[in-house]
Amino acid sequence: MFVALSENKINKETTAVPSGNTILRYLEANSWELRLGDINIAIDPVFDQLDFGVPALYRGNRKYLDSAAELKSLAARTDFVFISQGFDDHAHKPTLKKLVVLNSSLRYLCPPSAKRTLVDSGIDEAMITTILPGQNFVFSKDDTEIEVLATTGALLGPPWQQKENGYIMRPTERSSKPFRSVYYEPHCMFEEAELSNYTADVIITPVVSVRIPNYTILGGGPKALQLAEVLKASYIVPMSNWDLEERGLLKRIVQLVGSEDSFKNLVKSKYFLKPKIQVVSATPGQYLSLQ
Repeated sequence: MFVALSENKINKETTAVPSGNTILRYLEANSWELRLGDINIAIDPVFDQLDFGVPALYRGNRKYLDSAAELKSLAARTDFVFISQGFDDHAHKPTLKKLVVLNSSLRYLCPPSAKRTLVDSGIDEAMITTILPGQNFVFSKDDTEIEVLATTGALLGPPWQQKENGYIMRPTERSSKPFRSVYYEPHCMFEEAELSNYTADVIITPVVSVRIPNYTILGGGPKALQLAEVLKASYIVPMSNWDLEERGLLKRIVQLVGSEDSFKNLVKSKYFLKPKIQVVSATPGQYLSLQ
């Protein structure tokens, strides 16, 4: 079951993380806060205008949360920062520069494509661990030990370029505080043969497809359901990483296919006799406790 903890109001600084071993909080764009056991993780933090260096073509800002207040409180309670891709909407230099000032003791896990951005943001190389699909990393705090498996994610360049990362986060056998295993990949792009070797209780993924002419930016729809089935998940937590206050020429050619409601109906239609996958909506700023 899941419990939505709604006492934390949108646009208010949040300083206390609720009790529970598997806590998720959506922070808009690609950004998430996870508490797994005793460990607090920030994923793909973007807390400033997103414009990829070409604001005339595209610029996006949050709709719901106060970026400055959220970043300040997040930095104070985070142990690790995970970056999934080297692009600005994941490895966001303006945000990373602020993070290193707010908390210089943070550790970072990222693909090689993101390392230069982190270093250029003022983060000490000793605080950065790079990881490729197929590799793992283990870290601990108090009664929790987590294994992070890097999986194959999106291809954001020519076919010969290294694909970006997805992550499976799961407790090790030595962890005395159990939590649900979580899979995160922000484009709903994966390799089925690879993921069939793993399981994850919770899937964080887009369920709405985003396309521009001749190119799919985000998967979603039936592909998100396929992802959950491959990993034998109990929960799908949709991310609305397309839902920003957007300006610029690029916005005119972006096409959204589907909706969260249509995805929920897709899941219900397939499992109406024996529900086994639950779609749990993530409201920005609100904690979800997965039990």
